[in-house]
Amino acid sequence: LLLPTVLILFLLEIGNFLDLGFDQVYNLLTPMTYSVGDILDTYVFRTGIQQAQYSFATAVGLFQSVIGFILVYVFNRLSKKVSDGGLW
Repeated sequence: LLLPTVLILFLLEIGNFLDLGFDQVYNLLTPMTYSVGDILDTYVFRTGIQQAQYSFATAVGLFQSVIGFILVYVFNRLSKKVSDGGLW
């Protein structure tokens, strides 16, 4: 009986798969740790915002949104096959 609830909660969270917590990583990131501690959000901030490449930052944001939508759509289709419900 818990399966539909678990699937809905999973579907609501899978869209944020590429969000890794910008503020937590950015506070601890230094130029010495760029090679090992850089994530997509901090790289976009450094190249897109600080170097005024706004089109690059916009393109990466759109890419993250499209990937999140595709993940939600695919897992919604799978949840309809596993149980009778989904998001839509």
